[in-house]
Amino acid sequence: MGRKEWAKPFWQYRVRRMLAADLPNVVAMWRQWQPFPPVLERMLPEVLEKLILQQFITGAMVERLRGPGMDWELAAFGFGSFMAPRLRERYLQEPFAFVAVDVLEHALAGRTEEVLLARQEVDVLQKNSPPRLDYLVLTWLQDNFDFTDEDGRQLLLQGVRVLERYATGFRLRSLLLEGMVHNLLAFRLAGFSRVVDCSDMIPPQYAELRDDPRYRPFMHGMHELGQGMADLPLNPIARLFHFTEPVLNLTDSQKEVLDLALEGYSDQAIARFLSIKPSAVQMRWRRIYEKALLVLPELAEVDERCADGRRGQEKRRMVVEYIREHPQEIRPWIVMPS
Repeated sequence: MGRKEWAKPFWQYRVRRMLAADLPNVVAMWRQWQPFPPVLERMLPEVLEKLILQQFITGAMVERLRGPGMDWELAAFGFGSFMAPRLRERYLQEPFAFVAVDVLEHALAGRTEEVLLARQEVDVLQKNSPPRLDYLVLTWLQDNFDFTDEDGRQLLLQGVRVLERYATGFRLRSLLLEGMVHNLLAFRLAGFSRVVDCSDMIPPQYAELRDDPRYRPFMHGMHELGQGMADLPLNPIARLFHFTEPVLNLTDSQKEVLDLALEGYSDQAIARFLSIKPSAVQMRWRRIYEKALLVLPELAEVDERCADGRRGQEKRRMVVEYIREHPQEIRPWIVMPS
């Protein structure tokens, strides 16, 4: 007999950053839902791995645990990146379907810089005001789009968490999400100011993909700074445009530690990812705590009320929670685990 599943209300979900090792499962799911030109479809794992490792895109996953003794399974995923000015101008003047395919084909041809911003460019623009960063969600896929079902609703909720985790804290000018017709309700619930049906706006080079059985009409959600700001407390998308200046003045090495700590990695795992000694990670934490006292004066009380074994753990928890609520302190992302 097979293992008995828990009832759906007791299923567990977790969100984490995508690693290169996750790409086989991700690509298999993406191929199932969307057609690609033959060469790109064949090279998709290599193209995505290169874009992740070069930090042009960030991938995030939602995993589901159906019951005790079972393995975590891929339930949803998405890729986010920042649009280069040329792509933004071309796209906003005349939206078109298969934006993700167009971006990936540029990457396959070695012309990624024409469509996406490198991390160094994001770093420069992040420090400038007014906002000049345009965030593009290349795709969001989940294996259950039935929003009358608790599992489908949970995956949609986790998708909003993914967007908030990876897009909040940047100086955004606009945000665009490419999806398919079954994303329409998700777009509206998220609060996009404009939803465009791009099913008839297919570039000639992708016209043959319309005949592929995996093709589904494409929908695009768009939001720009200034639109819907009156609904800021209620609108998940509008909240992403609320930017507060960082105050901690963290170094890149300190941001690296916090970036990974937000993903749930232990200090030992952080040391492995950064190829440094665990003692070096602890030293960075000490410097982080010194700066965090500026906004978390209660950190000074931890030494008095906590036993030796809990001091570091409690301080770490408090700082990570603060960074989770103020991600601008560590933007742009610094490290991408491979």
